[in-house]
Amino acid sequence: DWSTLALRGRMHIAVGTLQGLVGTPGKAGLKRQAIRELNEVVEKHFPEADEDGAPHREFDRCVEAAIASLVALLLQETACSPAMLRARNARPLTESAAVVLGALRTLVVLLELEDEGVSTAIYRAGGVPVLLALLDAGAESEVVVNAASALYLFERTRGEAICEAGGIASLAALLCKSSAAQRYVAATLRSLTLAEVHYDNDAIREAGAIPQLVALLAGGVESKTAENAAGALLGLSRNDGA
Repeated sequence: DWSTLALRGRMHIAVGTLQGLVGTPGKAGLKRQAIRELNEVVEKHFPEADEDGAPHREFDRCVEAAIASLVALLLQETACSPAMLRARNARPLTESAAVVLGALRTLVVLLELEDEGVSTAIYRAGGVPVLLALLDAGAESEVVVNAASALYLFERTRGEAICEAGGIASLAALLCKSSAAQRYVAATLRSLTLAEVHYDNDAIREAGAIPQLVALLAGGVESKTAENAAGALLGLSRNDGA
């Protein structure tokens, strides 16, 4: 229960440790340990607000601080160059790649809470360009799949930020590069094209996404990826006045 002192302490210690490790080279083991602890607290112990909402407010403050640290660690460990992560699922992962993967998985867990505050915190921390850059970390790498998953979940509340960051071209390029990430990319494009507020659908066309989306239809009626591709194509046709 989030209201217990011990659980609050675990959250604060994990966030404080992450904050202290930002800007510190090495110490991959400590970084992974703090990320795992944060992940466990968030995944299993989402707080229930009391009458004045106090647990939620405290949790939200911790989450915002945690997200800022996670995004900073992503920047630090990749040095803004995902090329270092292109090991194509090599085992064992490099220390930096393992930290990056852990941070991404924790962001996914946070985004799955469907709290708009999480997306806003990621946006304010500069996380969108970082996630988009990580799409270039190797076609079938776990880093790419988790970055694509995070962007899909992020899009549900802040889709305009992906467009503003020039992310359409990166997403479209991934359609023909990564079979593992295709379902998330197709779902993201579907949401963007079917949104009440239409985003830059011309950018989707110009990025060459349509032939790739059509190719995904071959997955058949039982394929979620094919369903999302069909939805994206439908959205594009409606917005085109067809």
